[in-house]
Amino acid sequence: MRIVYILAGAGGMYCGACNRDADLVNGIVKKGLDIELIPLYTPLRHDNEQPLQTSRIFYGGIITFLEQRLKIFRHTPAFFDYLFDNPTLLKILGKFTIATQPQKLGAMTVSVLAGKDGNQKKELQKLIEYLQTVKPDVINITNSMLSGIAVSLKEALNIPIVCTFQGEEAFIDSLSEPHRTQAKNLLESNAQSIDHFIVPHNRYVDEIISYLKISRDKMSVILPGVDHQRFVFQDSCDQSGKIGYLSRIAPEKGLDTLLEAFSILHKKNNDLTLHIAGQIYVKSFWEKMQKYIKKNKLTEHVIYHGELTLKQKQQFLQQCNVFCVPSKFNESRGLAILEAVATGTPVVVPPMGIYPQIVEDTQHGIIADPATPENFASCINDALQNEAKYRGENRDIFLQKYGLTRMVDEIILLYEGLVSKKT
Repeated sequence: MRIVYILAGAGGMYCGACNRDADLVNGIVKKGLDIELIPLYTPLRHDNEQPLQTSRIFYGGIITFLEQRLKIFRHTPAFFDYLFDNPTLLKILGKFTIATQPQKLGAMTVSVLAGKDGNQKKELQKLIEYLQTVKPDVINITNSMLSGIAVSLKEALNIPIVCTFQGEEAFIDSLSEPHRTQAKNLLESNAQSIDHFIVPHNRYVDEIISYLKISRDKMSVILPGVDHQRFVFQDSCDQSGKIGYLSRIAPEKGLDTLLEAFSILHKKNNDLTLHIAGQIYVKSFWEKMQKYIKKNKLTEHVIYHGELTLKQKQQFLQQCNVFCVPSKFNESRGLAILEAVATGTPVVVPPMGIYPQIVEDTQHGIIADPATPENFASCINDALQNEAKYRGENRDIFLQKYGLTRMVDEIILLYEGLVSKKT
């Protein structure tokens, strides 16, 4: 069985989806299966210590943008386009585009979802021609935002197409009209060319059935998996009073809620410290948070660690007594929370997305419901006071439900079933 995995690079930003995909591909390779990774838009950035073997980049971020803006680039020859697909150039591009607002990407989103009818049809044809030489037995596209390619791939290759759904509806719903409706309609239409969808948690199933107008038998729930060997589990922490946040710094991730909660806690216990790490995704939001920190006299008690390497992240999580990312949207993967649980660190999460399922499965934290600053403060205090209880003894349950090996095995089994039906 030859597998092709198509995913979108996130430019200069670390992203949970990229880490999950990198771990999945490496896990499949270790099983001795033939898999090729094809990045779109930009090079990949991930935590994996071993470099991933990939094809060249398709749908290069620069040429794709130019094709959207200027008609002349929709007809340029391939050798000219390759000049813009240089990985180093695309990495530089990624550093300057990470804070692009969804409202400004509506036309581009609709065009890519339109596939062969969009402004990037030249890039689609390049991808099809390449895949015709690879001759895969099954293709997995990493999210439904890439579903525009599925229709043409199905027509050209006539093989099973799998799509992993990872919360794209939040992005689509953030677009301005008429692009929001156009994109949603294209998603529904493209879904008919996809043989099977992978969704990351049980609470997501009914929502996706309604959103894409697909039947339940076209969906499998496969929980995200974490490489537990990358994180050292510890049933105690030699620190005290350290609260951690590790995620991109943007309004939707809820750092403002956590800072308000920390301010409440700090008035009762000035020995507490809040440790923040992650890429500054929205600079204006971070500046607002800094003003809040200064206004509430928390400067000496809130420490920003910047972006972290894998080794630094491992140390960061191990040194936290409690970990919290109070996201304001339905997180579909929750990998930051899973990595904290993998180290033994108790978590406090909002009642949204996959978070409640992780806590209920592992008994490794508290669900802050309602997700107000006051309730987060109360729940964090509970976790600090009862840290040993929430660190728990549920390592085996965690590995069984959220281990990388389990995820890899389930996805391979899905691929094999689809390929056997085709033959």
